[in-house]
Amino acid sequence: RTSMGTGIFGFIAGAHGDIYDELVRDIPYALDHFINEQHFIQHHLETWSPWRAGAVSSFKYDLRRPVLVDLFLPPRKPPASSPLLAFHGHPRPMDLVSRRVSRKEEFPHVWFGPVSWFADYWHKHNHLT
Repeated sequence: RTSMGTGIFGFIAGAHGDIYDELVRDIPYALDHFINEQHFIQHHLETWSPWRAGAVSSFKYDLRRPVLVDLFLPPRKPPASSPLLAFHGHPRPMDLVSRRVSRKEEFPHVWFGPVSWFADYWHKHNHLT
């Protein structure tokens, strides 16, 4: 069985209030017996379905260029067949919009920003800025 990742998931509103109730009923137990919230939620769901193969692209693993190549070529655009983009660690989405260069946490990868295709998407769809 595939492990659940709670970075990108969805529920029908109100469908699983029992999971929250179980968590707050005994938080110390949850902290002692589960690795993280993903493990807790996966354990308490009777059924769940992962995203279809290819639906989620990882910026870090699928779109970032190899070391040294990233000095000359920007990160790839995700394929049209992949409507969800996941970010693990660094860079964060806002970094691709506002920063001019990668940070030490991303070493040995180096990139220069903003990443135009992502900045265009961010400004078109982000209603927070």
